[in-house]
Amino acid sequence: MSILNHEQIRAYLHLGRGQLNAAEQAALDAHLAGCADCRRYAGEVTGLQTRLTEAMRVRWKRYSPSPVINEQVQARLRRKIWYRQLWRLANSVAAAMATLIVILSLGWLAWQTRPLPDRPVARATMTAPASSLPPAPSVGDWTALPGLATFGDQAKLLGYSLSVTSFAPGDTVEVTIYGQTRSANYTFFALLFGGDNTFPLRGRSRVAQTDAPGLEASCPQVGRHSAGLVVTCLPLVLPNPLPAGSYQLRVGAYDQAGGQRMTTPDGRETILLTTLQIGALPAETSPPTPILAPTPTTYSIPASCPVTLPNGSTPPGEQPSPTYHGNGQLWTALWPEGAVLIPPQMVQPDGSSSMKWGWWRGVEGQLTIEGRRLDASASPLGAVIPDGYGDTGFQPGGLIFSTEGCWEVTGKVGQAELTFVVYVVKVGASQ
Repeated sequence: MSILNHEQIRAYLHLGRGQLNAAEQAALDAHLAGCADCRRYAGEVTGLQTRLTEAMRVRWKRYSPSPVINEQVQARLRRKIWYRQLWRLANSVAAAMATLIVILSLGWLAWQTRPLPDRPVARATMTAPASSLPPAPSVGDWTALPGLATFGDQAKLLGYSLSVTSFAPGDTVEVTIYGQTRSANYTFFALLFGGDNTFPLRGRSRVAQTDAPGLEASCPQVGRHSAGLVVTCLPLVLPNPLPAGSYQLRVGAYDQAGGQRMTTPDGRETILLTTLQIGALPAETSPPTPILAPTPTTYSIPASCPVTLPNGSTPPGEQPSPTYHGNGQLWTALWPEGAVLIPPQMVQPDGSSSMKWGWWRGVEGQLTIEGRRLDASASPLGAVIPDGYGDTGFQPGGLIFSTEGCWEVTGKVGQAELTFVVYVVKVGASQ
């Protein structure tokens, strides 16, 4: 039985047991029996494949493919089976040729070493070279898993799960994204748009948006595995009130370091996952009380930090939300209670932390952001403002806090200014 290394075992796990012969399966089982790391990796791959299989089974059951698509899938499967059989035949022919060469070589050697008069015969031995396994893909091989969509060749959407597709105003839509990223800088975000499924999206009302993983116990945290696989739960809080109708649930990917969104090969920033039905609340039912997601640890905002609470001023073209804050010229969205909770994946090696931050411009010009810590000395606030969003309207950005504490932030466009105070605290890293 061949001795396999870790990379070859993980390559076998990606292929699946159904693609291995009896000898390969025996070698895989023998290695897993004595290697705890590979058993954990096998559990991660098996768990992801199970979740992907269930998600795809539900979607397949819900949306039966047309005969044309079914025939195309069957044709591709037949081609793959034919290619695999051809590859095995070629390997068999190559092995037969190698055996023939060895036999001829032995015959030639026997002829060369045949006994001659008055000449001793030296003992000759030959060991056939061991057959080598095909090179295993490196850990995190980008081509090892199929994807539903690729963003900027940096993030790949493998699947998603959503328990229901009908909601009421005020509900939280919890969508779980299964993906693969080339580095920890890339992650996924979710958007909810009003209207039908036609393009373009420009001018369509954006109902909800999130790129922060959920903190509720029922919503799994961001999980990063050795193969670059990620499981991200993105909760979308629906405004209340919200007109009844059909809404688009879309997903995209972006670079957390610079705030830049990635695009699909056809140039789109998001793809449509599914359509949600939002129903109006019954007339006799009072709107549900918003429930804030509990934090994994307790924290308190010092009385000396005059945090800014949102005033509800809504940017032009947006649905009303109690998280909006503005002055008629500039707007942003603030966290509940004035605290910015920084999850572990947003903390940089130098201790600073970054958080994506959205702005809306009611005056024409380019946005600039500056800030300082109020309760202690610290490096000034850093900011990332990507290009490509015009001179007015929505402008995404990123804030970089060098430390925790009480921070004053000011956004400027020309003569217009908007200032607010937030309390920054890291959560989940040391609990």
